[in-house]
Amino acid sequence: MRPTDDEKVVAAVKQLLGNEEPEIERNNAIQFNGLRHGVSLRDYADTIAMRFYEQFTPSAGVTVASFVNYDATLNNTHALGNQLSEALKTSLTQVGYPIVEVNLAQQIDITSKGNFVLTRKSDNRYFEYVVIGTMIHRKHGIDIDARLIEAKTQKTYAASSLTIPAFMFE
Repeated sequence: MRPTDDEKVVAAVKQLLGNEEPEIERNNAIQFNGLRHGVSLRDYADTIAMRFYEQFTPSAGVTVASFVNYDATLNNTHALGNQLSEALKTSLTQVGYPIVEVNLAQQIDITSKGNFVLTRKSDNRYFEYVVIGTMIHRKHGIDIDARLIEAKTQKTYAASSLTIPAFMFE
C-alpha cells in the first residue's frame, strides 16, 4: 500500500522535527487535531522557519503578519491564521531571526486581571522585513504560502509552501 500525499507530509514533518510529543493546540474557529496524528501547529511553523533560514537570514528587524485567507480582500483571517503567525514568531526567533513585536504597547496595563503589554492599537510600525502568508482552504486541506519580504524594496527573500492535511482538522 502506497502512502498518500497527506501521509507523506506528516511523515516528512515528523522526520524533520523528530518524534517529540507536541502540545495540544486549541482553535475555536477551526479545530486543529494534529495531536492525535503526532503533529502540532508549531511543527508546521518550524518547517516554514527552517525553509526561510536555508534561503536567507536577515540581520534587521522582522515582523510576522497574520496569515490571511486568499480571497478578494486579503484581509480576512481567523484563529488558525493568527495562531500560525504567533507560532512562526517563536520558530523564527529560535533560528536566529530578530523579531519585532508590532503589537507591543508603550506601557504595561496593570489590572486586577493581570499585567498586559500586547495591544491591537500599537503605533509601533518599525520593521525592515515582514513575513506574510496566505491560506487556501481546499478539500485536501489548507495550503499555506509564506514569504519573507523586505518592506522598503518589496523584494521577496525567502518563500515556503506547505499543506496542512484535512484530517488534521477532523
